[in-house]
Amino acid sequence: MVFLLVFETDLTQLWTLPRRRRYGPLLAGLALDAVLLAVPLAVRLLIDTGVWAAPDLLDAVLATWIYVKLTAMLWQCMVFLRTDLYAVLVNALGCRNLWRVSTLMLRRAVRRLDAAGATELADAHPADVRAGRWFRWVRFLGAVVTPAWAVLFLVPFAGEVLGWAADRLGDGPATGRFWWAVLCTGVYLTPFILPAALSAREYARRLMARA
Repeated sequence: MVFLLVFETDLTQLWTLPRRRRYGPLLAGLALDAVLLAVPLAVRLLIDTGVWAAPDLLDAVLATWIYVKLTAMLWQCMVFLRTDLYAVLVNALGCRNLWRVSTLMLRRAVRRLDAAGATELADAHPADVRAGRWFRWVRFLGAVVTPAWAVLFLVPFAGEVLGWAADRLGDGPATGRFWWAVLCTGVYLTPFILPAALSAREYARRLMARA
């Protein structure tokens, strides 16, 4: 299932390096996020201390920027979604294919593991098997928590954004408020609508293949 649209960098060749040399590239994304978060925080500090009297619109944009970056950094902690920190975890544990092994172990726990999967699990790397014993339940818990998180946080926030946009779209396309609302709504909704559309298309292909 696709949760959010993301861009990935192919780091396949990174695994040919010694384990201690992999952490820098694996944490590069979070390091960049930290820098991009420090910029609006520094500007907001100047505003809050009275050093700079910034326009209200800029202050609101900075607050939104901080919210988005903090959300992105916290999202990396969800290792059950194969985030950057998942890769760090795999590297630290010396695993080779933890995701696949934990999937097979989950299937075995619910008695849905076929013969081919049982053979693959029997040949799995010992580090993957050790970590998979507990990581499979992290993934299971994550699959339960993620929809609840979406209902409690994303849905109310989406309602606020859509309500704000509806108020401004009523002014008509001849006003700047209208196009500002279109832009903001598009930026907010695209990362959610596009993955949902891609997921629907993928499931449709699978159903057609089975038929």
